[in-house]
Amino acid sequence: MQAKDDLYDTDLYAWAQQQAQLVREGAWDAVDRVHLLEEIEDVGYSQRDAIASHLLVLLTHLLKLAGAAQHCPHDLARAGRGWRATCRTQRLLLAKRLRRNPSLRPLVFEECLEAYEVARVEAAAGLDVEEALLPVPCPWTEAQILALDFWPDMSETA
Repeated sequence: MQAKDDLYDTDLYAWAQQQAQLVREGAWDAVDRVHLLEEIEDVGYSQRDAIASHLLVLLTHLLKLAGAAQHCPHDLARAGRGWRATCRTQRLLLAKRLRRNPSLRPLVFEECLEAYEVARVEAAAGLDVEEALLPVPCPWTEAQILALDFWPDMSETA
């Protein structure tokens, strides 16, 4: 059997399978505790990162909808339907992930604030407008952002 540190560094999948087997067998002395703890923590971080990723895409498209209405109506006519579909998809994915990980719910507000900064940059670039034309801070509440039936007031982006 390969040393546990070597296997962790050379074949993560094989290491994970090995660790699962050791835990199943109750061979606690043979378990690579240091790396196992890191991997367990990473699972939690990946769930939070997924929430942030969904929020980034959602906020970017909400901003595109609001910004295009005021500054690029031709873009809204051309792409608005797709932006709405993207918003709906991201909201559904967020709701699913929050149902599966309810302890992440209290972190959504903080993640919204951080995602909004990046979404503003992305939306401005996507619309080919100056960032200054998009609102700071985020004009919507957490409840609005997550609501399946909420759409931005198309006059909010002044």
